[in-house]
Amino acid sequence: MIANFFNKTKPINLLTIIFLLIVISIISFFKNISENYSFTNISESIGILLFSAVFLSIYSFVIKKNNLVKKNSYGDFLVILIFAMLPQAIHWNLIFISNFFLILFFRRIFSLNSIKNIKLKLFDVGFWLAISFLFFNWSIVFGILIYISLVIYERVNFRTLLIPIIGFSFPITLFYTYSLLIEQPDLFLNSFTFYYNTEFEVYNQSISMILPLSILGILALFSILITTPKIASQGNNSKYSWGILILSFLLSLVIIAFSSDKNPDILLFLIFPCATILANFVQEIRGLWIKESILYILIGCSIYMQYQYFIH
Repeated sequence: MIANFFNKTKPINLLTIIFLLIVISIISFFKNISENYSFTNISESIGILLFSAVFLSIYSFVIKKNNLVKKNSYGDFLVILIFAMLPQAIHWNLIFISNFFLILFFRRIFSLNSIKNIKLKLFDVGFWLAISFLFFNWSIVFGILIYISLVIYERVNFRTLLIPIIGFSFPITLFYTYSLLIEQPDLFLNSFTFYYNTEFEVYNQSISMILPLSILGILALFSILITTPKIASQGNNSKYSWGILILSFLLSLVIIAFSSDKNPDILLFLIFPCATILANFVQEIRGLWIKESILYILIGCSIYMQYQYFIH
């Protein structure tokens, strides 16, 4: 049973996850060279594989270091499945890069449950959010998490409110200076221009968007409803982290709903919250058939999306 297999953190689980990531990258590689065989496409495919591997490593560190999931491989496996469900989004684009820095932001957000090095952590959350913002400005929505976390973890005072702003201002100031040096101030100003689109018909026009969004959204909401009462009975840190995780999922939906980028790339914002929420559901639910059903639904969707991506 696949649920039992990933209910461990043995080396074989890690090797399996790495193997699946390589398979997804190979499919993308052959798709790229079939359209245009060039050194650039080959380099891009290799770069995406390495970038994705680093992203997965950081994600795994974040959820284990901050006890967002128990000792199992569900979270890592679910990240791979979501990657597979979004083949058109896994390429060099601003949203992909923005999400890479956003995972570093989440790493610091969830570490705020400890008072150790609190000032450095708050500077870092502002710093990484700013870099993510410079690649895709709608990611600034996650700034809400900073101050919600301060309230939840009872860290509110003048310094803690100010430090994230200082951290955020540092990369912004450097980018402003760079824009002036190259005599393109509009480059800086455009970063603060938010284009929005509330027309949702585009999601119904593309299977590459409506299928992953529907499955991930429905399963995540179902998981939240089922898992929240169980986590609410646990310690404060678990409850607080779970609340922040749910909020991050809702903020991802806000970005997807209002951003003008109505393409598969925007669904990358669902990777961290959905993978972690679903991992908690799978590990907490007792019914083995429910665990298996959830995983096989995601596997089936991943295979179908990879097939559709390769033949078109």
